Amino acid sequence: MSIAFEPAPIWRRVAAAIIDVFVVNIVVLSLISVVLNGNLAEAFGAVVFNGLYVVGTTAVLGGTPAKRLLGLWVFDVETEELVGWQAALVRWSVPSGIPLGFLLVAITADAPTGIIGTLVLFAITMPIIVFGSIFLREDRRGVHDLLAGTIVSHPVLDTRLD
Repeated sequence: MSIAFEPAPIWRRVAAAIIDVFVVNIVVLSLISVVLNGNLAEAFGAVVFNGLYVVGTTAVLGGTPAKRLLGLWVFDVETEELVGWQAALVRWSVPSGIPLGFLLVAITADAPTGIIGTLVLFAITMPIIVFGSIFLREDRRGVHDLLAGTIVSHPVLDTRLD
């Protein structure tokens, strides 16, 4: 018997994302009133905190705390080793860069939807972009995984005789 790695079940990836969003939002929600009052430095601080949380824990622990709690690991597809800082940064940048772009447009163009509308738009588009390909692909790799060359896996006991 040996240990093999398979693509992570969709439910575990979704559950990990929900837990991570909840953990990050404990900090971010405390800043919401400041954001609504127009203090962009605090909004930027929330984005930086999110990046440090996701990128740092993925590069150091092999996944965010929620992924690790659910037995998931983030691997490099080519080397089959845990990802490093660069791949972790790319994985985070894809889902985070899109809403950040929306936020910058809303702030600089004085968009009619404002910051709240932009946050709602982010809440709708980010899951579609990130999880859409996870549901459609057999290897369950999201757009961010494809661009970073990563896969989220979980260990399974391989009982086949070699």
